[in-house]
Amino acid sequence: MTLPWAAYNPYTPFVAGLVPPEVFYGRDDEMREVMGREGGMFLYGGRQLGKSALLRRVAEIFPSRADTHVAVYLDLLKAEIGHAEAPERIWSRLVEDLKRKGSSTTRCPSRRAPKWW
Repeated sequence: MTLPWAAYNPYTPFVAGLVPPEVFYGRDDEMREVMGREGGMFLYGGRQLGKSALLRRVAEIFPSRADTHVAVYLDLLKAEIGHAEAPERIWSRLVEDLKRKGSSTTRCPSRRAPKWW
Protein backbone atom coordinates (compact mmCIF):
# COMPACT_ATOMS: atom_id res chain seq x y z
CA MET A 1 0.00 0.00 0.00
CA THR A 2 2.88 2.40 0.55
CA LEU A 3 4.53 1.98 -2.87
CA PRO A 4 2.78 4.98 -4.49
CA TRP A 5 4.09 7.22 -1.68
CA ALA A 6 7.59 5.70 -1.48
CA ALA A 7 10.65 7.48 -2.86
CA TYR A 8 14.20 6.49 -3.73
CA ASN A 9 17.08 8.92 -4.18
CA PRO A 10 20.02 7.28 -6.04
CA TYR A 11 22.21 10.37 -5.60
CA THR A 12 24.37 10.51 -2.48
CA PRO A 13 25.34 14.10 -1.64
CA PHE A 14 28.59 13.36 0.20
CA VAL A 15 30.15 10.70 -2.04
CA ALA A 16 31.21 12.33 -5.29
CA GLY A 17 30.23 10.43 -8.39
CA LEU A 18 28.89 7.26 -6.82
CA VAL A 19 25.76 6.69 -8.88
CA PRO A 20 24.39 3.34 -10.03
CA PRO A 21 25.22 2.47 -13.66
CA GLU A 22 21.54 2.36 -14.63
CA VAL A 23 21.09 6.07 -13.92
CA PHE A 24 24.27 7.11 -15.76
CA TYR A 25 23.35 7.89 -19.34
CA GLY A 26 23.56 10.63 -21.95
CA ARG A 27 27.26 11.40 -21.62
CA ASP A 28 28.64 9.44 -24.58
CA ASP A 29 30.18 12.50 -26.27
CA GLU A 30 31.85 13.63 -23.05
CA MET A 31 33.18 10.13 -22.33
CA ARG A 32 34.67 9.87 -25.84
CA GLU A 33 36.28 13.28 -25.34
CA VAL A 34 37.86 12.28 -22.03
CA MET A 35 39.04 8.88 -23.32
CA GLY A 36 40.30 10.18 -26.66
CA ARG A 37 43.99 10.68 -27.23
CA GLU A 38 43.30 14.10 -28.76
CA GLY A 39 40.51 14.85 -26.27
CA GLY A 40 40.29 17.54 -23.64
CA MET A 41 42.38 17.54 -20.50
CA PHE A 42 40.10 19.47 -18.16
CA LEU A 43 36.60 18.69 -17.00
CA TYR A 44 34.96 21.54 -15.18
CA GLY A 45 31.52 22.76 -14.21
CA GLY A 46 29.29 23.64 -11.32
CA ARG A 47 28.53 21.53 -8.26
CA GLN A 48 26.49 18.35 -8.62
CA LEU A 49 26.61 18.26 -12.44
CA GLY A 50 28.17 14.79 -12.75
CA LYS A 51 31.88 15.48 -13.26
CA SER A 52 33.02 12.86 -10.76
CA ALA A 53 30.41 10.39 -11.99
CA LEU A 54 31.71 10.81 -15.54
CA LEU A 55 35.34 10.28 -14.51
CA ARG A 56 34.48 7.24 -12.37
CA ARG A 57 32.54 5.72 -15.25
CA VAL A 58 35.41 6.32 -17.69
CA ALA A 59 37.84 4.65 -15.27
CA GLU A 60 35.51 1.62 -15.10
CA ILE A 61 34.99 1.14 -18.83
CA PHE A 62 38.27 2.47 -20.21
CA PRO A 63 39.64 -0.04 -22.73
CA SER A 64 43.00 -1.31 -21.57
CA ARG A 65 45.34 -1.82 -24.54
CA ALA A 66 48.23 -4.18 -23.77
CA ASP A 67 49.38 -2.29 -20.65
CA THR A 68 49.92 0.92 -22.60
CA HIS A 69 46.74 2.73 -21.55
CA VAL A 70 45.22 2.50 -18.10
CA ALA A 71 42.69 4.79 -16.42
CA VAL A 72 42.32 5.23 -12.68
CA TYR A 73 40.12 7.50 -10.61
CA LEU A 74 41.75 8.95 -7.50
CA ASP A 75 39.62 11.10 -5.22
CA LEU A 76 42.17 13.43 -3.62
CA LEU A 77 39.71 14.62 -0.98
CA LYS A 78 38.87 11.07 0.12
CA ALA A 79 42.57 10.13 0.10
CA GLU A 80 43.22 13.31 2.14
CA ILE A 81 46.07 14.23 -0.18
CA GLY A 82 46.87 17.88 0.37
CA HIS A 83 45.17 17.85 3.78
CA ALA A 84 46.27 15.11 6.21
CA GLU A 85 48.67 13.61 3.65
CA ALA A 86 51.48 15.51 1.96
CA PRO A 87 50.87 16.43 -1.69
CA GLU A 88 53.82 14.23 -2.71
CA ARG A 89 51.80 11.20 -1.55
CA ILE A 90 49.87 11.42 -4.82
CA TRP A 91 52.68 9.59 -6.67
CA SER A 92 52.70 6.50 -4.46
CA ARG A 93 48.87 6.39 -4.48
CA LEU A 94 48.83 6.58 -8.26
CA VAL A 95 51.39 3.77 -8.49
CA GLU A 96 49.28 1.62 -6.13
CA ASP A 97 46.14 2.22 -8.19
CA LEU A 98 47.92 1.63 -11.50
CA LYS A 99 49.37 -1.65 -10.26
CA ARG A 100 45.93 -2.70 -9.06
CA LYS A 101 44.66 -2.06 -12.61
CA GLY A 102 47.37 -4.31 -14.05
CA SER A 103 50.06 -1.85 -15.08
CA SER A 104 53.17 -3.81 -14.07
CA THR A 105 55.76 -1.42 -15.49
CA THR A 106 54.84 1.47 -13.22
CA ARG A 107 57.57 2.75 -10.92
CA CYS A 108 57.21 5.42 -8.30
CA PRO A 109 59.18 8.61 -9.06
CA SER A 110 61.49 10.11 -6.48
CA ARG A 111 59.92 11.60 -3.38
CA ARG A 112 60.57 15.11 -4.65
CA ALA A 113 57.79 16.98 -6.39
CA PRO A 114 58.17 17.49 -10.16
CA LYS A 115 59.82 20.71 -11.30
CA TRP A 116 56.55 22.01 -12.75
CA TRP A 117 54.76 21.63 -9.43
